[in-house]
Amino acid sequence: MTAAEFHTAVRGLLNERTFQPFVLELAGGELIHIEAADELVIDPPRFIVRKQTDPSGNGTLDPRPVERVTMLDRLAPRAGELAYSEFRGRLGQLLRAEPFVPFVVGLKDGTELTVDRANRLASNGRHAVLFTRGQPFVVFNNSEVAHITANGEVLCHA
Repeated sequence: MTAAEFHTAVRGLLNERTFQPFVLELAGGELIHIEAADELVIDPPRFIVRKQTDPSGNGTLDPRPVERVTMLDRLAPRAGELAYSEFRGRLGQLLRAEPFVPFVVGLKDGTELTVDRANRLASNGRHAVLFTRGQPFVVFNNSEVAHITANGEVLCHA
């Protein structure tokens, strides 16, 4: 993708009143998730990616290996991965349910996270944080989830 094509593709997304996360799909299959408007800075001719969660920190992005810019909720899940749209939608439904029904998020490493009250789980985009009594909080994202169950019924799975 040329710098001009890249600029055209992302400028409108960054300037939306309500930011929607998107993904830069690179030629080698790597994905760069842009989950907040301030994670990508357009300073022609440079494009700077600022990812606080990335151990490599800030970096200048060469737009040439970018093959596509895809809205995160339209991104097809990779093999064995729960789709972002399903993860976000299912958690939202469960957290807003009246009355609240406890549920379990099963992670691929075998960890079972029980959500016994809606206010114990915070979800934003593809990440969620579970606050537990007497233990450190647990951060996870859609790619780590194997299944979500409630009342013994599997509601969704990777």
